[in-house]
Amino acid sequence: MTSKNIDNDYLIRSSIADSTNLKYETALQQFKHYLKHQHYKLHKLTAIQLDKILKQYIHYLHSIDGSYSTASCTLSALSRSTGFNSQLHLSKLALKGWRRRNDEIRKYRPPLTLEVTTLISITLLKSGHYLAAVGTLLAFHTYLRINELCKLKWCDIVFTGDPRLGSAHQIGVLGALRLQTTKTGRNQTVTILDNNVCSLLKQLFVDYQVSSNSTSLMFNMSSSKYRRLFKCACSVLGFSSIGYTPHSLRHGGVTHDSMRGAPVKDLMLRGRWRSESALTIYVQTASVLLLDTKLTNEQFESARIMHTNIIQIMSMYKQINYE
Repeated sequence: MTSKNIDNDYLIRSSIADSTNLKYETALQQFKHYLKHQHYKLHKLTAIQLDKILKQYIHYLHSIDGSYSTASCTLSALSRSTGFNSQLHLSKLALKGWRRRNDEIRKYRPPLTLEVTTLISITLLKSGHYLAAVGTLLAFHTYLRINELCKLKWCDIVFTGDPRLGSAHQIGVLGALRLQTTKTGRNQTVTILDNNVCSLLKQLFVDYQVSSNSTSLMFNMSSSKYRRLFKCACSVLGFSSIGYTPHSLRHGGVTHDSMRGAPVKDLMLRGRWRSESALTIYVQTASVLLLDTKLTNEQFESARIMHTNIIQIMSMYKQINYE
């Protein structure tokens, strides 16, 4: 074996999971793109320069409602690839500040109710974001994290009767989502139980004339873009001060089903929780935080009517264009 064929970094890459390596690499490429726009080259930066620029980048991600995970992965990737780990003091402080702000928000972040979710979905629809409107309802009813929603491909959706599923299926299950990459592992699944959500997903295949084997992204948007759309919809509805985030959809969906009597084991399976105790704390906290929901009687009644007629409303307002 010649020296040029030797991979001197394979043991370092093997120290973490392949999925983590992929996240690091993706985050690093995004940061390099940012550097290019700032007219910098990574290999020419000193530790002090890199620390200053990375601190600015972390603030930039936070200001555009970017992902904390992206910022964290960028710092980790640069620490491993540059050898400057012990010298990135300002960047680590910025990331710590972001995490502490997130922790404070989480303490008081109420879950979304079905009615508020419906209002947000319709608001997105009326503003021309048909895909985001459908995705909002899907995330609520299937307990999706925002990254899981945005990474869904058309081929990840199957409905009862699909030959790929065979003849075996649970009673009441209308379809399923394949989650290729999740926080708790790869290739997981969640069932679709809501009739309206199932109908809306089927209509998307018709509207966009896409094959069930397509590997294109279904909702065609980044998690950052969805966060911005979600935040704007909440602002329009007057909910900005409540603290709703896209994760409130997952939080609210499981709380809704728990309060309707769904078995804990079913909730754990559909939500991919690893322990019953973790789910129990999650739901109990959510039930108390529901009291922070601020919905007038008029808004509640409007949302109830909208939910009952969601298919017709979607058909009326949808704008068929890729977002």
